[in-house]
Amino acid sequence: MRKRRGLGDLLHRWPRRDTEQADGWRPTTAIVLSGGGHLGAVHVGQLRALVEHGIEADVYVATSVGALNATVMAALPGMKGVDRLQEIWRGVRTDEIFPGGPMQHAWKIARGHDHLYPSDGMLRLITRAIPVTGFSDLRVPLRIVTAELDSGEEHVFGSGSLLRPLLATTALPGVFPPVRIGDKTYVDGGIVNNVPISHAVDADRVFVLELQEASHEAVPTSSFGLLLRSFAISRANRFRLDLERFRHETEIVVVPQPELPEIRFPDLSHSVELMQLGYHAAVDFLDDILGHAPAAEPAVEELPVPRPALVSVDSGTVAGEALAY
Repeated sequence: MRKRRGLGDLLHRWPRRDTEQADGWRPTTAIVLSGGGHLGAVHVGQLRALVEHGIEADVYVATSVGALNATVMAALPGMKGVDRLQEIWRGVRTDEIFPGGPMQHAWKIARGHDHLYPSDGMLRLITRAIPVTGFSDLRVPLRIVTAELDSGEEHVFGSGSLLRPLLATTALPGVFPPVRIGDKTYVDGGIVNNVPISHAVDADRVFVLELQEASHEAVPTSSFGLLLRSFAISRANRFRLDLERFRHETEIVVVPQPELPEIRFPDLSHSVELMQLGYHAAVDFLDDILGHAPAAEPAVEELPVPRPALVSVDSGTVAGEALAY
């Protein structure tokens, strides 16, 4: 068993590398971002708190919406990435990512479609948010966890183009179309490993940003609600088992999720509130374990943010649909 590092060691970060190819190099600090769909803005507040406390990643490991947030941070480390994420989440609209109404969705179900929403909105969001096109362009290594649909195995992307793995890991089955990469089909990594700490245990310390939807209903009364609750229970159990399994291999710090209001999927109109809640809960926690407050605690809504740039990416196919971009 290797010796754990103290918090003082954690704040003395190793030099950042552009790739993980150097012989013997192992990241000292990993940040793991879970899936969470429409609650992903909570990550932005948590990341701001980590950066303000001097904690930044030597590698990001993420799935689903967490992978989108992690990719921005890997491309723009530190407060630049946080500011970019803040602007993206402030500007995103529910109907941009989840267009159409109940009648249109019912028609798709009746016709046997494999998804309710096209990937166009997610594609635009990714290209608006990410200022680079490939893993090799990132300033911090990134591992994106997806699910391979045919075998049911989890698959980790860490090289090549970023767009297709990001589309894949955010492709919640039945909601967005699955994504074809090479000769295999991929979907949201959250269905197999929603909090992928198993791919981060080579770090000295792992900070975990986990999201779970708040439920103020004792037992869901709808079939869809029961389905979502069942998936949540399964994911939570996997996370607990992984914490127990890996707690002797590295030091794992779970940044607590704030108490959240009940926000029904796929409502994205509460992003500013979620960023604020994530920030304040994380600051309180980090102040406690580190014994000091950050140098400054600006309110989330008052922070200046840069405008993102659009990027050009190569063409591809999402579940047989041609993408034009």
